[in-house]
Amino acid sequence: MAQSSYTRTFNRFEFKYSAPRDLVDALVAALERYMVPDPNGDDDFGYSTHSVYCDSPDLEFFWEKVEGVKFRRKLRFRRYEGQPDVFLEIKQRLDRTVQKRRVRWSLQRLHETFLAHDFDALTPQETADPTVAEMVAMWRTYDLRPVMATRYRRLALHGTYDPGLRITFDTGVSYSGEALDVAAGWPGGPLMVDPRVAVMEIKFNDRAPAWLSDLIIGFGLMATRMSKYCRAIDLQLFEGRFT
Repeated sequence: MAQSSYTRTFNRFEFKYSAPRDLVDALVAALERYMVPDPNGDDDFGYSTHSVYCDSPDLEFFWEKVEGVKFRRKLRFRRYEGQPDVFLEIKQRLDRTVQKRRVRWSLQRLHETFLAHDFDALTPQETADPTVAEMVAMWRTYDLRPVMATRYRRLALHGTYDPGLRITFDTGVSYSGEALDVAAGWPGGPLMVDPRVAVMEIKFNDRAPAWLSDLIIGFGLMATRMSKYCRAIDLQLFEGRFT
């Protein structure tokens, strides 16, 4: 049986920065005045994440990002290293506002339903979940299928006084057009980000604290609008011409 956990967050903002790898330790030390590490991490720079993105045969979600469509969605399956379950996620963006909805399922249920294109196998409980219903509608409308996978190590921190604040550092960001089964091990793939750089993502509700703006300026961090999925597709199919 699938486990459903419906999550919907409004007015959540997300910004990305390129952080030199040799500055990450100093950045984390500065952030620890206001934040605490994610308890799911370990001493080896957090935890590993394997994500598989789905798109239409003509890569509609990819082109929406390239063309700057203000309202867009993407569907992915995300598994954390060593975990027996998988998160089925819809990530939605309206201009700079981001919402994410997800359900937690067993790997077996994912294979029996979405990956088998067998929606008759869904139980009434599963189809009653709004996130699952939206995913099924997207899958049918766009004729979705897994097309690209990404993997990276993530170090995550949460706000001590502001629970809506989350900052992550991703390193070893690689991609593969073959590792499309989240139940299987990662076979390896080329890097999409310079190994000397960490992708720093900042997520917050409504507004960022003033101290965070000062920290970004103080470290001279450069903003980036990179989408891991779109960058991977671009590198694999278009020699990086669009991102």
